[in-house]
Amino acid sequence: MLLWTALTGIAFTAVPAHAQLAHFASGSPTLHREGGEILLIASVSYAERPAAVGWEIDLPAGWVLAACTGPNLPDVRPPDGSTGRLEFAYTTLPEAVAVFEVRVRYPAGGEPAALAAEVHLRGRGALSTLRPRAIVLPRS
Repeated sequence: MLLWTALTGIAFTAVPAHAQLAHFASGSPTLHREGGEILLIASVSYAERPAAVGWEIDLPAGWVLAACTGPNLPDVRPPDGSTGRLEFAYTTLPEAVAVFEVRVRYPAGGEPAALAAEVHLRGRGALSTLRPRAIVLPRS
């Protein structure tokens, strides 16, 4: 919620969604029964560069952040070893698109997993929230 508060400021309205697209993907279509590590790719594109962008990614129970990598690392990111809701924020954004990768470890056994994310964009005194399609990963 701290990230949400930092991005919203005092007042907010909707920003036209047609100028912004968020994509959340997995580097693998399934999870191994013995556990392992998986790559998640987060990207957001925009016609007009926003003042700030924040990502919230919810990890399933037992999952752990291993590392953040990629071409456009967020200025604010959780430390390796974090669990639960991971919050990322850009205060300096590249032109047109921002992409980063999140490597997470997941435990052995268990059920298929679903990972949800939200992207908050602030610009021109307005805030918009994008919800890319959740990633659903069956066990192999």
